[in-house]
Amino acid sequence: MKLNADIIFDNLSRSVSMESYGQRKAELALNRPQFYCGESLEFKSDQLYIAFADHLPRVPIFGDGVVILCVGGNPPLPYTGGKCACFVLKDQTDLFSVFNSVQHIFDKYDAWEAGLQSIFDTSVSLDELVKLSFPIFENPIIIIGSDFRHLAHSDIIDTLDELATYRSDVSGNFNENKLSLSINKQGIDINTNHPFLITDNNIVHLCINLFDRHVYIGNMTIAFILRPYHESDLALGKYYAKIVERSVKKHSSRRGNILSGILQDLLNGLPLNLSKTHHLEKTDRDEQYICLSIIPGARSSHTVPKGYFCNILEDHFAGCIAFEYESIIIAFVELQRLDCDEKLFTDRLKKLLQNLHLKAGVSSVFSNLSMARLHYRQAKIAFEIGSVMHPDYCYYSFGDYALPYMMSNSIGEFPLELFFIKGIGRLLEHDSLSPTNYIHTLRTYLNNNMSITKTAEDLYLHRSSLLARLQRIENLLEMDLKNPDQRLHLLVILKILENHGANANQSDGRDQAHPIPGNIPGSEIVMKEIH
Repeated sequence: MKLNADIIFDNLSRSVSMESYGQRKAELALNRPQFYCGESLEFKSDQLYIAFADHLPRVPIFGDGVVILCVGGNPPLPYTGGKCACFVLKDQTDLFSVFNSVQHIFDKYDAWEAGLQSIFDTSVSLDELVKLSFPIFENPIIIIGSDFRHLAHSDIIDTLDELATYRSDVSGNFNENKLSLSINKQGIDINTNHPFLITDNNIVHLCINLFDRHVYIGNMTIAFILRPYHESDLALGKYYAKIVERSVKKHSSRRGNILSGILQDLLNGLPLNLSKTHHLEKTDRDEQYICLSIIPGARSSHTVPKGYFCNILEDHFAGCIAFEYESIIIAFVELQRLDCDEKLFTDRLKKLLQNLHLKAGVSSVFSNLSMARLHYRQAKIAFEIGSVMHPDYCYYSFGDYALPYMMSNSIGEFPLELFFIKGIGRLLEHDSLSPTNYIHTLRTYLNNNMSITKTAEDLYLHRSSLLARLQRIENLLEMDLKNPDQRLHLLVILKILENHGANANQSDGRDQAHPIPGNIPGSEIVMKEIH
């Protein structure tokens, strides 16, 4: 990173006594130092030289922006006459120590520049940009958006009482007087495209407006409350503001990018800092959302980046925030921002999923984004269960698969047969040896609310034949089907058997014989007990 004379002076003067002469170029154009050994009369533009006073020629030729560090005495008159920036080191005579000190200054800002670029190229996190830059300015940094609401600020603001007035309120607003965010009241409007200083209670604030194609998108302010404002802070602040400006643009290039980061923190179970909490509270005001867990189908091209699908989703549905998470696509949709009702949205989503060869698990509707992780789990569970039960579907609503999920988790750590009513084993034994399926008959009867007429129709049986069969089933069960608790217990077992594929070969609803499925937990044990 190229520096300027102010940066060298402000950093070096902390450890070395110096006198300054001449004009300093403000632009960041200064190159790393060279030793001057008297080999030439010419000093090249934007070059930093370190030299002994008695080695300097008396009739020099200066390029633009030359900086000379003079060691071991006073330089000749031309060097203090204003044609270059000249710093005279009063108590330092070791040329090599000075050279190393200046190199360390360049190294410091090179590392800062590389860190800023790395953040911009990856996370584009404004919080990370602020954190990395605090040691450079040694004062709190605050970034606001075009609505004068908080985007990011230095962590120290949340920890020191003397900085409490720089914190945002619960709505994300800052104290207008302390941060001079009400720019019109200060006599400077949001169209000001150059840095400006505001002094409030003897505290200097460096303020720089941020723009995207001449449109105001925010402001960066550095409050010099922990150390005084230095001349070098202006050039560094302008350089830093350009990175911040590009980052805010990049955030704005995809809607909801800030909220996307917050949602990913919530999915990871990470605590939110104060600024993110305020942003979430500002965003989450009685809105309703659904979460989608989306996975490319078998025919989807694995060469298509998931970011492409995220952009498609956001373009199709206003109020949608989509991002890649744990190798799948997660989307949160704010229902109030849709241009259609929920049913039409579902139809459009299904059509889009089919066209893109995607499959999606869908959570229930919720209204608190802080519960995002639970509803993400709903969407993921809906997909996991739905894709097994209905592999040809592309849309799996948690509401449709909540009962199978409850059933599959109701047995806990035990194998299924430990929950069997004694007579279930007799019914399974009968069905393994007979063409008449008692389990299917019983399930149909219970699903029809014990209606003889409806069950006979569904099974294509005469009423008297069904009554006789039900009597035999009750005899084998040795239980009262009119008892609601026993009936519920039986229904749960039958549902789990069904979900595990006990009737996987059932195709048309007619009586068929079915073996005991081998994929039911503990089914081998059941077979031993029966046989």
